[in-house]
Amino acid sequence: MTNSLTGLLRQRPYRQLWVARTVSQWGDAFNTVALVLLVYSLTGSGLGVSGVVVAEIVPVLALAPVAGALVDRLPRD
Repeated sequence: MTNSLTGLLRQRPYRQLWVARTVSQWGDAFNTVALVLLVYSLTGSGLGVSGVVVAEIVPVLALAPVAGALVDRLPRD
């Protein structure tokens, strides 16, 4: 078994997962940019933009530690 990226990408299931995750991350990034531009064009307010960005980040920061601890306690089967 090879540990190189090219070796991993030769495996079809991993390649599909990698492509799907990459497309998803690009979509998330474009969504964030579009939301920021929309809020700024509607309000003209930097404070509104920062509020939207904070509202997008805070749930992830607040729930990630709790979700991680919960998942670690669940059985893997």
